[in-house]
Amino acid sequence: MEYEQEDMIFNTTASTSDPLEFDMSQQQQMHEIRESIANSIWDDYKFIMYEMSKSDISSH
Repeated sequence: MEYEQEDMIFNTTASTSDPLEFDMSQQQQMHEIRESIANSIWDDYKFIMYEMSKSDISSH
């Protein structure tokens, strides 16, 4: 909801501001979202690999 409200506020001023600033703001937001998704995927991956390595050790 925060993003939608921010976008709405930003869109009302976008016509008067430099389009580049708007794009950079969007890119920064997308970058942060991608970063957050990548980190959570990486954490899940490390956890799964750790769990698998424990079961491999116990089976040998």
